[in-house]
Amino acid sequence: MSLLLIDNSNTRTKFTLAQHGELQPELRVLPTAEISPASLAHALEGWVYEQAILCSVVPRAAGILRSSLACPVHEVTAAACPELLSHYPGRATLGADRIANAAAAAAHYPLPCVAVDLGTACTFDTIARVDGAPRLIGGVIAPGLRALAAAPASSTAQLPGISTHHLHTAPALGTDTRTALQAGLYHGYTGMVSGILQSIARQLGQQPFVVLTGGDATLWHPLPTWANAYDKCLTFKGMISIF
Repeated sequence: MSLLLIDNSNTRTKFTLAQHGELQPELRVLPTAEISPASLAHALEGWVYEQAILCSVVPRAAGILRSSLACPVHEVTAAACPELLSHYPGRATLGADRIANAAAAAAHYPLPCVAVDLGTACTFDTIARVDGAPRLIGGVIAPGLRALAAAPASSTAQLPGISTHHLHTAPALGTDTRTALQAGLYHGYTGMVSGILQSIARQLGQQPFVVLTGGDATLWHPLPTWANAYDKCLTFKGMISIF
């Protein structure tokens, strides 16, 4: 069976194919704000698939995607994996991307595991064995890197916005306003992520396996000491695991 996989996030919508449960190498991307029947048809031109799996956190875009595809569309929801989410009381409000990431972590990585998705928002989802089976036991949602980068300009009279390009080269001490802001953003963001992971480890009583995904995960290369793996296809893998 050939599947079209759609990861519809707030900023970008990513498409790939899976053949007999195996991800294919080609990835196509559309800005989510530009999704329309015409742009979707152009993005998927030449691809052949029998069914689609949609993982969406943007209802408006999801509606266009559903109505524009001439094939059965399966959607990532809490109802699709009740056992994995049986110990998460707030599953009715759980984002589809977090569900998919949790499913991928449960299927592909040692437990307990924290799936950290560094995108428009920064999410942490912890999967552990409960009564011998993998369960999502809790999570964290924090501001994403670009939201933090935009905050100085939107909240102050004189501070500028900050570019996130080459941010990993920021010194610990800036020598002007721009580099001081870069230092605060990069080292502050790093401290936020590592600090949240330390708090999760304390609550678990052990060090979890940490897998990073999302567009801003590449900010750290090589991997920092507090992460064990980087998986750019984590959400897609979870979509396959669920269905």
